[in-house]
Amino acid sequence: MSRRGRALTALGVFVLGLVLLEMTARVVVASADPADVVWYDASTQLRVEMLDELESVDVVFAGTSSAWQGLVPDLFVAHGAAESAFNAGLAGGVPAVTSPWLLDEVVPRTDPDVVVWGLTSLDFSAAYGHTNEEAYDEAFETRHGWLADLDRALSEVSELVRSRRLLRNPSMLWGQAQDDIRAELSEAASITGAHGERLDFTEDVSPERAAIMQARVRDYEVDQHDVDLVGETVRALQAQGRTVVFVEIPFPERFVRLHPNGAADIDEAADTIDAIAAEHGITVVRSTETFTDDDFVDFSHLSAEAAARFSADIARQLHP
Repeated sequence: MSRRGRALTALGVFVLGLVLLEMTARVVVASADPADVVWYDASTQLRVEMLDELESVDVVFAGTSSAWQGLVPDLFVAHGAAESAFNAGLAGGVPAVTSPWLLDEVVPRTDPDVVVWGLTSLDFSAAYGHTNEEAYDEAFETRHGWLADLDRALSEVSELVRSRRLLRNPSMLWGQAQDDIRAELSEAASITGAHGERLDFTEDVSPERAAIMQARVRDYEVDQHDVDLVGETVRALQAQGRTVVFVEIPFPERFVRLHPNGAADIDEAADTIDAIAAEHGITVVRSTETFTDDDFVDFSHLSAEAAARFSADIARQLHP
């Protein structure tokens, strides 16, 4: 056989092998019907599904889980501040996460007139957010670069490519691994409201939770990278003709005290928010309500009743 003939035979065997592998992958995946999380986290994946069902909304909320829980879309509609609204806040949604999430995923799907960005001292803490940024940048659906784009394109047509992570480790297709993934997705669904808002009112003021929160504001200082990212995101949104509003989300005193300099660190974050707003001509809204530790279920999340009061107050200020 000639060299050309051998090369064609080898190519044919290779292609046949790929076809057989693809067919096998489709049979295995179809029989297992596995669940998987391919976004930043399970709640993000759920919200993408919700966003894909929307045509557009007037107002989109963004920020960390404090904003995700504290800003209730239905109340903005009820008080005339919007005809429709959706909360796209994320757990750990610091600027390095919220910026690409808003610009690449949320805004293109919802085409909002107004973006309300809930901000706190955590958004600017130099000690917090690096792990969240890595998780967002490494998730299958939000990785950047031509290889990531090629991977997603091939995944549209090939089960072998799409499910290769699960296929490499068959234990991921059945048993405890699948139970864990499905439990994660189920929990995300249980704490997500009809318009994206967070509904996790589990109380946790334990010393362990306090230690976690204290680590996030360790040696508190405002991270200039976060400041720059917020400014860049605002400019991009304004260039699209969208209005941006900053809302400062309140914290309980129990968390304020965990900051190295207490209320002074909260004031520094507030001054940072005001400075960014002044630079870009943005309205900053702060609640006129008074909140105590009893209004929070933990160190950063409002209770259901307090979130309703807070949302109604902010809505009234935006639409008197």
